[in-house]
Amino acid sequence: MQVTINGKQVVLRDKISGARGWRAMQTLMRLSRLSDETAIMDILGYDDAVALCSAVIETWEFEGEPSDAASYEALDVPLELIPLLSDVVLHLGARTDASKNS
Repeated sequence: MQVTINGKQVVLRDKISGARGWRAMQTLMRLSRLSDETAIMDILGYDDAVALCSAVIETWEFEGEPSDAASYEALDVPLELIPLLSDVVLHLGARTDASKNS
């Protein structure tokens, strides 16, 4: 799946391996039990957000590699990091829901 974040193309993985995706799924499961954005930001630390994005983002047009945690440090939080995280969570959730309905 391809999305555009702040004018840059980002490709989200169609397949997320167990080794890469296990921590991401644990984070998604924790988030799925919350509905309040403040609670989500309290639960989801920066390192978890980056790990979640790293597991799901295959390629992007931002500087650095999406698999390198240091690449996220330069991203603009409201215009790039939060939208990336949002699309990653929605993508993972949709893939999880699709697997239940197959």
